[in-house]
Amino acid sequence: MQHQGEFSARYRVEGVLGEGSTGTVVLARDATLSRQVAIKLLHPRLVTDPVALERFTAGRGSASQSRAQ
Repeated sequence: MQHQGEFSARYRVEGVLGEGSTGTVVLARDATLSRQVAIKLLHPRLVTDPVALERFTAGRGSASQSRAQ
């Protein structure tokens, strides 16, 4: 998986922060908010695994919620 470059029109990936058994966390620049963000990407081999998808989506709000507090 390529981690450098443009993730979408909104995010530009700057590097890899870490990798684990279910995904990769990348450092990206959010063009809309003009700040750096961390984005967790699910490994492609797990996109059809319902258990992996549940675990992945269950934690998606944690970081943004803790940042807002």
